[in-house]
Amino acid sequence: LNVSGAIAVSCNFFFYQMGYNLGTVNGTYNSQRGLTKLKKYASMYGFNRKSGVEITEYEPHISDEDAIRSAIGQGTNNMTAISLARYVTALATDGKLYTFRLLSKICDADGNVIEELTPEGEQIEGISQSTYDVMREGMYRVVHAAGTAAGAFTGLQIDIAGKSGSVQENLSRANHATFISYGPYNDPKISVTVAIPHGYMAYNAAVVCRYVYQYYFGYI
Repeated sequence: LNVSGAIAVSCNFFFYQMGYNLGTVNGTYNSQRGLTKLKKYASMYGFNRKSGVEITEYEPHISDEDAIRSAIGQGTNNMTAISLARYVTALATDGKLYTFRLLSKICDADGNVIEELTPEGEQIEGISQSTYDVMREGMYRVVHAAGTAAGAFTGLQIDIAGKSGSVQENLSRANHATFISYGPYNDPKISVTVAIPHGYMAYNAAVVCRYVYQYYFGYI
């Protein structure tokens, strides 16, 4: 199984092994070594700070416990939906990490534009084009063929890419349903992230995501 295939079928074992490899030097595994590497790349994609949106926002937290489990998003990872949205937007744009905003302009009482608020962002350096291509191919396969969310997007008029996630918090309540995505696949216009607290499974978030695309592109 390669990276794209592992993303498509959400293979925990593949990424457990990756977390183990990140912490291993000369045959000796060290969890902190792996966590340090994971934090380096997670920070590059903004998971060590807020998104910049102009409302109250929780600080995301990059896992500091158990590199192997952290590699699949467990450990002590705690990401907000908006930080996930910024992350998937960066994947869709070859590494453009935007400062998110709710406002596009500021007007006076008469409707005259005082200030246009254009999107700002930074280019993530050090990630090859082939890496983005592999990740996006895996995300494309998630919603096609035998991918983990294929059934939710059957017949969708827009070709999109995405990734499912069932966020496990504890055994007393249902998992949080999460789905990140962008589309169209070859010409990205928007990204859509859906997080349903205690929504049981990622498939439920994917269905909501489908309706957002249909509404935005005028199909419903």
